Amino acid sequence: MKALVVFLFLFLTVAVSAQERTGIVTAEHASLRATPSAKGTVIATLGKDDQFKIIRQSGSWYRVRVNKHVGWLPRNAIAIAELRMEEIVRISPEPPVQSDAEMKSIIENELLKMGIYGVNVEVKNAEVTLTGAVEKDRLAEVMKAAQEAEIRKVYNKLTVK
Repeated sequence: MKALVVFLFLFLTVAVSAQERTGIVTAEHASLRATPSAKGTVIATLGKDDQFKIIRQSGSWYRVRVNKHVGWLPRNAIAIAELRMEEIVRISPEPPVQSDAEMKSIIENELLKMGIYGVNVEVKNAEVTLTGAVEKDRLAEVMKAAQEAEIRKVYNKLTVK
């Protein structure tokens, strides 16, 4: 039985780490550390919205690659994005504090401020679905506007022009 548990753990670890995952810093600043510990040597300091590639996870710490640096970031300072063929999912580190209607309003207002039109926003249970059309060079702005509403997930069903 113990051998089966170890095998399943190793199999699942390899399966999860085989997927390329991206993360984004959600804290104002996050210290990239040499070891998965708050006492680890600081290699670099990342700012809010900095992105990185996730190498692996150890407890509540993630081994990441940022440009030429490789180190550890704590789970409470980041959000994880999984890029899939038809959707981009961002899991918020904490439960949302706004209602679905408030989230929708925040996203729509942010899109209007950016001068982005033609994007429809639906929010249900803190999960945002984006439909409509957007220019390729504005897609990142649309996704950022959605993520700033502190949502749980973003489903990207936009047509890119």
